[in-house]
Amino acid sequence: LDLLVAHSTSGPTAVYVTKATTSASTTMLTFSSSISGILKDGDVISLSLDPISVGGRARAAWSRMDFYDTQRLAGLRGYTDDAARAPRLVGQRVTLLAGSEHQLTIPVGWKEDPGFTFASLQGRWTRHNRASTARELEATFSVASLNVCWAPDDSGPKYYASAGTLNIVEPPLMAFAKVALTTKSQGAVAPVVIAFGVSESATLYQKVAETQT
Repeated sequence: LDLLVAHSTSGPTAVYVTKATTSASTTMLTFSSSISGILKDGDVISLSLDPISVGGRARAAWSRMDFYDTQRLAGLRGYTDDAARAPRLVGQRVTLLAGSEHQLTIPVGWKEDPGFTFASLQGRWTRHNRASTARELEATFSVASLNVCWAPDDSGPKYYASAGTLNIVEPPLMAFAKVALTTKSQGAVAPVVIAFGVSESATLYQKVAETQT
């Protein structure tokens, strides 16, 4: 079974990088709103090059050193023998800052600040170490430790490495589940009533009333 997956990005979350503050060994990224629950310690991200300016210079006016510095910040590496080729992904592993929901650090720094800024304060980012799928998996019985592998596209069955394991578990039973008719007339078109009560042990429903009808 092949499933297409998507990375988390700045777009759907509407959380952007607004500022990059460099030091000799690290760079602190400030975000437009809270990243709590969006990014975690150890996540690997990259930045989009397009919104970044260096020393007030937009991409069209960058020098080769500007390209090099910006790719270092973004978690990308260019090819020295082929400048026209798209840079390869390296990524930046993030470290959250205690007491701050809007800032984190990445392990890249400069002795002199290059002066990175982001157009409209909307630096775009992508998280690469976790992905999600819109498709739902359904099984008829529980099973554990199924191998999950990854491939760069769906062009063929070529998998490069293990991405983890999949466990399918039995869902918690509902307290009750009923379907009731609203008419006994033959041939009549009428709605049905579906009633169910969620399990008290299902934490997913903690904010839902005990019974929904």
